Amino acid sequence: MDTTKLTKQLRDRLNNTPDDSLVEVVVEIYPGPSTPRIPGTSRQQAIAQGRQQFLQAVAPVEQRIQSLGGEVLEQAWLNQTLRVRLAARHVDQLTEPECVASVDTPGRLARE
Repeated sequence: MDTTKLTKQLRDRLNNTPDDSLVEVVVEIYPGPSTPRIPGTSRQQAIAQGRQQFLQAVAPVEQRIQSLGGEVLEQAWLNQTLRVRLAARHVDQLTEPECVASVDTPGRLARE
């Protein structure tokens, strides 16, 4: 497993969390190769195609999460992320699939 995919903030949090505690993390997926847009394709069709490509790319990651006893709470195909809840002891195993770019703690958006 590639623990360099875990952010420092997440590693620090995991060091202070009991192994059996459930934690929420955000898994960022490397964008897959995009299929060129076919001339005459509507915007809605292009969006549906992009979402479908994301769902195909994350299917093995979601299966891995479920096999570890975790659950996918949200999918965000536009920014290629999954919000996940699972036991702290399994978080480092989320880095195994090659398509996983990073694993981080969930952040809050703030106005500038």
